[in-house]
Amino acid sequence: MITVKNVETVEERHQAYNIREVVFEDEMNIRVVDDFDGKDEEENTHHVLAFFEDRAVGTARWRPLQDGTVKVERVAVLPEFRKRGIGEAIMRFAEDTLRMVKFRMVTVNAQDYIKEFYEKLGYEQVGPFFKEAGILHVRMTKNL
Repeated sequence: MITVKNVETVEERHQAYNIREVVFEDEMNIRVVDDFDGKDEEENTHHVLAFFEDRAVGTARWRPLQDGTVKVERVAVLPEFRKRGIGEAIMRFAEDTLRMVKFRMVTVNAQDYIKEFYEKLGYEQVGPFFKEAGILHVRMTKNL
């Protein structure tokens, strides 16, 4: 069973960070300074955790941007738990939460290989591909 919740404790925040370390640093060789960019602790940054049964297996963060949109980022699912709907559950939870707090548009910087995942969730490409942390990305948006 998959459940997703807002991070509420320091322990939960560490679980989210540990997932990111496995996925971004260990698996994708992204530098720590590129993943942990100083925005995790900002007042308006929110984190979520996804659980498979009782184990934390996925995470994401979202934060409002100055243009009135909100950006979902650092979406990560542990490798052994992929293809089980966890990434989709994280995004649906984030979108439902964002609707409740009256955001109308969400944006993601999707890695090239995962673009189709976001398209299936209703996101559309905005602009050309670009490199971020040495990886090809594309900006995608969705009206909520």
